[in-house]
Amino acid sequence: MLEGQFCFPETLKDCLIRFSLNIVNMYKIQWELGAEIQVLILILEIGQATSWKQIRRAMEELLNYFNFEKEDLQRNEAFSTMVRKAVEMAKKYYSEGITLEETASRLYVSEEYLSTQFKKETQSSFTETVRKFRIEKIKDLLLNSKLKLNQIAELTGYSDPKYMSRVFKEEVGMLPTEFRKKMQ
Repeated sequence: MLEGQFCFPETLKDCLIRFSLNIVNMYKIQWELGAEIQVLILILEIGQATSWKQIRRAMEELLNYFNFEKEDLQRNEAFSTMVRKAVEMAKKYYSEGITLEETASRLYVSEEYLSTQFKKETQSSFTETVRKFRIEKIKDLLLNSKLKLNQIAELTGYSDPKYMSRVFKEEVGMLPTEFRKKMQ
């Protein structure tokens, strides 16, 4: 397009949607993360926008979503490639009950070696890291949804909501229902 030439919103929306999908693909390749529902919602918002203001807002929100968590990146730069990938797998598959054994197998190393290196580099065990991701997701769901505890347990990889509540209390110091009431 030549400088100063008029562009219709439909043309720009199509370009931005393609651009956004490419960002998602690059993000997934680099960080091995699954597609997030929020990203898809923002891409839909771009497609349904009827004004330049709506397009801009959705695009800004989408680009802000991909801040790549600078703190995590700086911390993870000190990790070996193997441990960084193990952390990423724990983050991606925590709700599916990923184990150290499965992760070691996917990374083609022994369970013992991964466990030792993981603890040495992160100062946490693999299980503690998975638990941390689960607890953070539980907090998010408690604050940003009206889901019941059994639904939250299922979404975060716990088969028993009572066990999830006990683990949550151990980590946070209060039951999930208390946390929801206190934080809202």
